[in-house]
Amino acid sequence: MAKRYRPVVAESYVTSGFGARWGTQHRGTDFGLSGGSANMPVYAAQGGTVVYAGAASGFGGPDPAGWVVIDHPTADGSGTTVYGHIIREVALGERVEAGQRIGRVNPNKATNGNVAPHLHFEVHKSTWLPGAQIDPVPWLGDAASPDTSQMSAKPETMQDGVLFGVDISNHQNGIPLKRVASEGFKFVIIKATEGTWKDPILHSHLADARTTDMQVAAYVYVRSTASAKAHADTLASHLSDTSVPIALDIEDGAGADPNFWRAVRDEIEARGYRVILTYLPKWYWDQVGQPSLAGLPPLWTSRYPDMIRGYASEIYTRAGSKGWEGYGGLDVRIWQFTSTANVAGYGIDANAFRRSEAELVKLFTGKSNTKTFLEVLMSDTVKSFINPGKTFPAPTALSLIDASNWRSEVLTEALLQALGFDTEKILAAAIEADNSGADRSLAIGQALNLKEKK
Repeated sequence: MAKRYRPVVAESYVTSGFGARWGTQHRGTDFGLSGGSANMPVYAAQGGTVVYAGAASGFGGPDPAGWVVIDHPTADGSGTTVYGHIIREVALGERVEAGQRIGRVNPNKATNGNVAPHLHFEVHKSTWLPGAQIDPVPWLGDAASPDTSQMSAKPETMQDGVLFGVDISNHQNGIPLKRVASEGFKFVIIKATEGTWKDPILHSHLADARTTDMQVAAYVYVRSTASAKAHADTLASHLSDTSVPIALDIEDGAGADPNFWRAVRDEIEARGYRVILTYLPKWYWDQVGQPSLAGLPPLWTSRYPDMIRGYASEIYTRAGSKGWEGYGGLDVRIWQFTSTANVAGYGIDANAFRRSEAELVKLFTGKSNTKTFLEVLMSDTVKSFINPGKTFPAPTALSLIDASNWRSEVLTEALLQALGFDTEKILAAAIEADNSGADRSLAIGQALNLKEKK
């Protein structure tokens, strides 16, 4: 028999069973969590195909709020299951696997059929047919609890030269950033302050982010009710590490004076931080009269194609290219193209960076991620190529070189050039390291010999 999973996490419980209720028949089972069920994740009980999704009578809407109905072929266990009062994270016609996350409990009563947040779960023995439901509890039997460590989104890799990242605040307290990184996201921007208010989750987010290889920055939400100096003083008292780059968040409540925004930037930089981005959506720039933004860092803009929950990479394909158009005299460096991306089990903001990973590192750190030439020379990659008798990769210029002459100047230069290194600078570093003043060929040969002396 195909494996079945509970549609909810292990710590959930039945809040209303199948059968007679309030003078009528309750043809499903409701599940909830102690302390509230808003945003509780929902999982497919069996594998199958999504045959209904979105707004539905009694379950709420508009889409993506409502329900998901999955038809299960014989190989997956047969029947049909219904998941109501949820916000879907899968699409109509999509194939889902048993135990896969498919949505979350809708937290909004106004779009939830006017009921408190919970999951309504139904089982139909064959196709979906109102009145033909069976009791889900015995049907589930000893079904396994879903694996909540699974990635809820497919990996977000570079797409057409685009890298993806996220921005978070205290509203995403507990989001597992290792999982975010494992899903392919390359950077995270964390809320630090808002005027004179300090985000209490900043430091736990930062600690989590530093266990990943993502680039990390923090943002300051600008408020016109606080002075430029107060913004900088608040940041300095909350984030002592000035190596964390800063983005200004300029939107509702930030006023309409670019000179004030520049003053906030200046005060922050005077305390040793680097301010690298200006989050200022085009709608807000239009609202405040389209002022010149000259002198501010490049734009971190926002423009969404829709509010449909989904994978960041899929939403980006619907977003077009308008978000890359600059304004106010600034270019767009990062585009926040959705607030509803599936990331590590959350629905959050996703951002695009349309340049190389090396340029992303330079934006966040101010430095190139290129190793020093001596570090490159001593790297395992180079070591693996400079052993005597090594067969060199055919696609490179090395295929034209006699491997038996591996110590020769020609071979060495071809090798290093094929790997993308500047041989002039490597030579200079080698001579300096060995302090021999040797000629070009001998100096590079001596540098190669240093590989065992790192």
